[in-house]
Amino acid sequence: MFELRGVTKRFSELAAVGGIGLAIRAGERVALVGPSGAGKTTLFNLLNGSIPPDEGEVRLFGCDPHRLPARELRRLQQQIGTVHQQFHLVGNLRVIHNVNAGHLGRWSLFRALHSLVRPLEVDRAVRWLRGLGLEDKVFERNDRLSGGEQQRVALVRVLVQDPSVILADEPISNLDPEHSRLVMDLLRELNERRGKTVVICLHDVNYAFSHCERIIGLRSGHIAFDDRVSEIPRSLVDDLYRLERCG
Repeated sequence: MFELRGVTKRFSELAAVGGIGLAIRAGERVALVGPSGAGKTTLFNLLNGSIPPDEGEVRLFGCDPHRLPARELRRLQQQIGTVHQQFHLVGNLRVIHNVNAGHLGRWSLFRALHSLVRPLEVDRAVRWLRGLGLEDKVFERNDRLSGGEQQRVALVRVLVQDPSVILADEPISNLDPEHSRLVMDLLRELNERRGKTVVICLHDVNYAFSHCERIIGLRSGHIAFDDRVSEIPRSLVDDLYRLERCG
């Protein structure tokens, strides 16, 4: 589903990721772990096709996304739902409109404009919002929500999109323990019961071990390890952060 071959991405003269090679197969549930600045967000943006590599090759669903016509690229990216750290929500719109943005890849322009006046697919949105404790926020303005509530709305928007792959970049960073567990349980359920491929960038390595099947550790833009959870000692992950602090 995803394949990176010798991929390097630089910003100015700094290589955010360097010489990375990896493959992620359909149906996997993968955690990306590593300290701040390790290259996790850059890797996510390479995986969803939003940035091109400077060196090497990125293939999504067997295609080079940066050689596709714009219409085919949009169709491919519709199959990849990304939960960004910055949420990318419209503050002065209601929650229902932000959630319904997940439909835009399928809706006609007329249907999208109609939904801004009289929201469509409300029942579907409410079902997902209820699962994350937000059913009472459906018609609330997004800029009146807390950071944790906005983070959950961003996730629901991706769930409404119904992609084949979910890329979640720190999806629990602003959440309390109860809602963190709800989100991680939901992502695991989407993988196990609906066959979604799930790649999650995490700082809380406890969830990497409890909710994922494979862990990729990044340090300084390089892959430090990549294996199934059952084969990775906890000390190896702890060293990933300890070595960065020492450096």
